[in-house]
Amino acid sequence: MTNKKLLVLLILISFSFVSLGQTSRGKYIMFKLYKSAEFDLGQTQATRTVSLSNFTPSISWGKDDNFHEIQITSLNFFSRAQTFLYSGGAEYTYNHQFSDNEESKFHLFFGGGFGAGFSTKNSSFENANRVMIPTIGKFINLNVVAIPRVTYELFRNIGLELSLSYNLLDFENSNQRAVDPSLPINQQTNVYNELRFFPGKFSLRLGGIVRF
Repeated sequence: MTNKKLLVLLILISFSFVSLGQTSRGKYIMFKLYKSAEFDLGQTQATRTVSLSNFTPSISWGKDDNFHEIQITSLNFFSRAQTFLYSGGAEYTYNHQFSDNEESKFHLFFGGGFGAGFSTKNSSFENANRVMIPTIGKFINLNVVAIPRVTYELFRNIGLELSLSYNLLDFENSNQRAVDPSLPINQQTNVYNELRFFPGKFSLRLGGIVRF
């Protein structure tokens, strides 16, 4: 066994002893890994979308039964030729436990918080002079969420979680610039803002939990 593998093994063993030595109450940290299905009901049937996300991590910390959580909801990079696109998002929630039966392996939580995301998009179109005009788009999204959760304790420090993050409020800002030399600079950029209540967006998540 190499020194690196031995070091990793010792770290994992030490974490296990720390976790097993803790009680169910008191301060703790949890690491989670989620797989999510994202739903956007849209305003019409034609605009409804369902997508499956990549695995996304989160870190939680708390005391006794309640906890804070920060989750990376998305992180993507794309590069080709002179095009570089990126997107990302994160969500913070505070979660309160409603089930008080410490003997049960199931625990119910209800939380609330906010999220933020950003993305870029490059494309092009043909103007009246049949010249291809590149466009550059930047998008920002802010939202307020409610999130019920149910967790199941497989072992003392390992569990599963099923949660539903529902958007109560959604704010979107888009800034799109068409690099068209035939237009004045102040006419090359379009800015659009939209605020929606109960926009019909939610995320169904299944995650694994490791608690320390």
